[in-house]
Amino acid sequence: MHNEQSHSTTGSLRRVFTFVAVSALLTISVQAYAADTENVIAQLGDEPMEDAVTGVQFEKLIFVDGGTSIDPEPNIDNKLIIATGQFSGPQVLGGNRTVLGGGATIRLRGLKTGTIRAYTAPGTQPTSASESGPGLRIEGDNVHVAGLRIRTAGDHNGVSGGSDRSNIAIQQLYIETENAASRGIRFGENNAKIRLMQNTVLTTDDGVRFGDANRDVQITENTLTVSGGGQAVRLGDDNDGIRAAGNAIRTDGDKSQGVRLGADNTNVVLSQNKFGTVGGDIFVFAAPGNRLDTGSVGNTVTMSPGGSVCDGSGSFEGALEVTDQSGKLLVFENGCAQ
Repeated sequence: MHNEQSHSTTGSLRRVFTFVAVSALLTISVQAYAADTENVIAQLGDEPMEDAVTGVQFEKLIFVDGGTSIDPEPNIDNKLIIATGQFSGPQVLGGNRTVLGGGATIRLRGLKTGTIRAYTAPGTQPTSASESGPGLRIEGDNVHVAGLRIRTAGDHNGVSGGSDRSNIAIQQLYIETENAASRGIRFGENNAKIRLMQNTVLTTDDGVRFGDANRDVQITENTLTVSGGGQAVRLGDDNDGIRAAGNAIRTDGDKSQGVRLGADNTNVVLSQNKFGTVGGDIFVFAAPGNRLDTGSVGNTVTMSPGGSVCDGSGSFEGALEVTDQSGKLLVFENGCAQ
């Protein structure tokens, strides 16, 4: 059983479905309609569902078609928002919610059977443009965002994850930032269980940047392009359980870098990353105390970098394997000296 309400705000049509199930969790078993009410667009299943990445159990399903807010019901948790259309201004998300852009696919898990199924949202990819703040700011835990196109102007990051967050997934975003001081995806300190996957980032400064003391971070299968003097991936100090794998990286700026680590980062895996043009050094260990875990293999360089493949002004323990542009396997053990 479900109740339906339609609301119109700032030119956007919202269609909100409240689902009633014995378990008080969402049962998505109805045909849901977007702004074009003649278009039947979704049928997700016949049992309560949760986000298979974050574990958020859905109680509401909300359709949003453009406007000034991608989350027009900010005080409601445990919801799936399907977004289409054009959004303007900085977007803010609280905790315990999933935002899925039209045309994007995520995995849902049935709470009765445990079956995981892929679900593709109806409609086309939404766009969001901001000149007065970050394209998207995350202000809570247990958040999954997928399938948005974000553009910022000025000194504003594409996504600002903040500090002291946990269980955040950012997936299939297309992010463009314009200013030399803006980053694609930026997290601060003391975050845990962060997943950045399958995103495309075009930026002048850092593509992905984390501060200090973050735990359990996976940066996987992203395409990161830096046109200025920043780094594709940058980690601060004292981070633990970091995996950067399967990323396609290009940094065109003079002295720009591929992957840069600060001090005392532990249990780090750097694997299967592919580097095109890099203006400066590819792997940089800027301070002592870094420790690579087993599995830092399969990295490839396709063009001669402007600097070194491995710059060890700091140090690391463990081994790093890179195949250079000539096809030669380089093995760096306990530091960048060979």
